[in-house]
Amino acid sequence: MLGGHWKQGGVLAACCEVALDTMIERIADDHATARQLAEKLNGIAGLEVNLERVVTNIVLLTVSEGSIDLERLTGEIESGGIRIGHFKEDRRCRLVTHKDVTQHAVSRVVRRVSDAVDRQLA
Repeated sequence: MLGGHWKQGGVLAACCEVALDTMIERIADDHATARQLAEKLNGIAGLEVNLERVVTNIVLLTVSEGSIDLERLTGEIESGGIRIGHFKEDRRCRLVTHKDVTQHAVSRVVRRVSDAVDRQLA
């Protein structure tokens, strides 16, 4: 039985089951893509990624205080169709890679983030 008494639990459990049955071999690809994204974002002035902590498909990006407005930055990034979570209290953003994130998508994200930062630092 999947889900118990929570009807949405069955839907989520089914997704997990499919992932474990069909995607396990390619998880390393998502981790490698996240690493490439992290390294490129870490090269943008005003942003920092602790590369030692990028071991899965999650990239945590720290935005420096002062000259970069976190709300404006994430708003500009999202207006380009890129989902990015942010945590106001510690000025971090979260990006996650998955099977549909290609090398082209990584380049697009880095370009979008870089342009948004450049506009604020100009």
